[in-house]
Amino acid sequence: MNRYLEGSPGHRLTVVIAPAGWGKTTLLSTWAHDSARSDRVAWLSIDEADDELVRFWTYLLAALHGVAPELASDALSALSAPGLDPIGIAVEALLNAATASPEAFMSWFSTTTT
Repeated sequence: MNRYLEGSPGHRLTVVIAPAGWGKTTLLSTWAHDSARSDRVAWLSIDEADDELVRFWTYLLAALHGVAPELASDALSALSAPGLDPIGIAVEALLNAATASPEAFMSWFSTTTT
């Protein structure tokens, strides 16, 4: 199963779906905490109640902040700032931080079309 979680160069996201009690959390927790891993793993769990945009982006950015605070801090703050479009401001802040960073964060946000 780990070969699926490790992905391949063309895959940046893996979604694990199974009924309750089938070991998804155990599998992913073991994989994420493997001492052989050199990359950082952000953990995001959502359910039907998290379909409100500000809530979803708050959870997503909080998970990202745990592994890359330099990337997510301004975007997370933008969600609570008064404004016309907190999501737009937060996403812009996230992309600006990714672009300005010396790390290769932009590969996280790019898409591949086939």
